[in-house]
Amino acid sequence: MLDLAAGSGVWGIALAQSSGRVAVTAVDWGDVLPVTEKMVARFGLSERFSFVAGDLMEADFGHGHNVATLGHILHSEGEARSRTLLKKTFDDAKLPAEIEVYTGSQHGWCPPDSGVYNEPQAEKAWSRLLALYGKALA
Repeated sequence: MLDLAAGSGVWGIALAQSSGRVAVTAVDWGDVLPVTEKMVARFGLSERFSFVAGDLMEADFGHGHNVATLGHILHSEGEARSRTLLKKTFDDAKLPAEIEVYTGSQHGWCPPDSGVYNEPQAEKAWSRLLALYGKALA
């Protein structure tokens, strides 16, 4: 699994917990990765993670990943940089790409009591994500 803009490692940790076969490459800025490493160690998953520091546009993601997650990064990058990052991600990882925009949703993941929560779109996104993970990690 390729976890871009890994932050705390929440996506990679959850997937690694779901299957003993999941290995994670976490990519983020050098100042962020110590936090990622600490969280991964807290869950006892350090041996299944590798860490790559650097700008997402320049970092070597490696190959052979079944899933790539770009959690909470594209909204801050702008359209041009986001398009470039998506292309790089899937070209480098040699993965097929599927991108879906959820109409009427202002934010992909937020609490149900948030003013921008769109239940039908959130449920659709969640069910598609679970199906993708189920297929890729089977």
